[in-house]
Amino acid sequence: MHVAQESEPAADTMFTFRRVGEVGVVTLVCSALRERQASLLTNYLADLADRLRGKLVLEVSGVRSFSCAWINAMIELSRRCVGHGGELMIVGLSPQARKLMNRTGLLEHLHIERSQAVALKLLGAPVLDPWRLTVARWLGVQIATEVPRSRAA
Repeated sequence: MHVAQESEPAADTMFTFRRVGEVGVVTLVCSALRERQASLLTNYLADLADRLRGKLVLEVSGVRSFSCAWINAMIELSRRCVGHGGELMIVGLSPQARKLMNRTGLLEHLHIERSQAVALKLLGAPVLDPWRLTVARWLGVQIATEVPRSRAA
């Protein structure tokens, strides 16, 4: 079990990573995903998919804009995850982005869920009830690690 560490990501941090059981949860903390960010993140996310047998949750609620390069990278990553017997679950997609991706047919290639809890459950990860998580925090019980992993160059 990992030790919980609450910390604010540095200004140049692109994402944080934590592991829940056999599932990796990547939370993007950059507001825009352009070609440069897609390039920087793609190799790392592909490596995670390989190590975690394709079980990844990608939290994108902080992302306000993204490029075609990012969408293409996510479709490729999704296929890679399925090839390992897992799945890439994207959570936190804005209603506007979801609508755009639906109109263009891109949602047929990506698995979008409304919450991390649902995505984790679908991937078979142990999920704490929200009330248990709240009690654990009140008591100061350490339950998970969230570590900033990659910094923009």
